[in-house]
Amino acid sequence: MVVVPRLFGERNSADESASVLKIQSENLCLGEVYAAICEGVVQNLVSMAPEELLVASNIKHLYCMGGALKRNPILLQQLEKEYKSLECLPNTESIEACVGVALFTGSILTAQNLAK
Repeated sequence: MVVVPRLFGERNSADESASVLKIQSENLCLGEVYAAICEGVVQNLVSMAPEELLVASNIKHLYCMGGALKRNPILLQQLEKEYKSLECLPNTESIEACVGVALFTGSILTAQNLAK
């Protein structure tokens, strides 16, 4: 089963929609559906930030923050599967994903200032 989780589109493509493909009787159990949703969420992330781009940007670690990753080990496993060249570091504390966004934005701004 393949889940494309873009129900409300994406920032880079607002007209996208969600879909579920390759549904079969043997993959309709809750565990299979849940795993397909998690894989779809990670695939969506990878489509916006491919491993090659991160490696080319000299990124070596992914700091995995937020409640979704803390509560769903399948998401972390999918991230590790997709980003083999990077070390996925799960956060054991209760830090929300917005902290990760702030850290990333800060690193981009710092890099831009250093380049000037």
